[in-house]
Amino acid sequence: RHELSDEWCAFVRGSFVMYAHHLTTVAHELTHQRFVLTEKHDIEMLREFGALFATRGLLQEMRRGADACELLHQATASGGVSASDLGQNPLYVLLCTLEGSRWRAVCELYTPARLYEKVEEVDRFLHDKREKLRAQQKDSYGGVTHFFEGSAAHAAQPLQLIDGLREVVQTAMRALQPAGYEPSTRVAEVNAGHAAVRFLPASSLKLTREEREQLLDGRARCSALGVAFRATPR
Repeated sequence: RHELSDEWCAFVRGSFVMYAHHLTTVAHELTHQRFVLTEKHDIEMLREFGALFATRGLLQEMRRGADACELLHQATASGGVSASDLGQNPLYVLLCTLEGSRWRAVCELYTPARLYEKVEEVDRFLHDKREKLRAQQKDSYGGVTHFFEGSAAHAAQPLQLIDGLREVVQTAMRALQPAGYEPSTRVAEVNAGHAAVRFLPASSLKLTREEREQLLDGRARCSALGVAFRATPR
């Protein structure tokens, strides 16, 4: 792999506040169910969000920015920092330019601990959403048939989107986790028990009994290509 350029890293650090704002805003909107995971427009927006934060090196540079926020917030807690010293701090200048008198409150929101809380909340939300989608497939005899009928690519999108977002979110959790912080028991158990989903290739052959059972209990999924079969008996 090519090494990340100093110019690119400097650009990310200089844009840290914007990246952090984007991360926390989308996290808030997602957990408050402002996105509809079956709407094409929302799916595309969330895919772009996931692709952005999956950019190699981005989260590591964001962690450096979050650490800088924590140091700045701690240094100004007692009011012992002179105005001239603050004026030399590029993060302080940027926060003041963007947020005015609210700069310190925003600075606290972008510390590792606060950013971690946001992405952890998203991970819990996505896990619960995935479980509900899987439960809906099993609610009736024709549940999986209903889910996969029509365009296979369209039908598989919500679960694929959730799986992709969770991968990015859990990478962000590892990058932003504060020193000495232990993830909640529930999230640790969820992550430990999250099995990989098998994608069945497009085929004109009938499903085997094992493949049918995997589809029905959520351990497998039709590929994003057009698929000429259904999971339920005909």
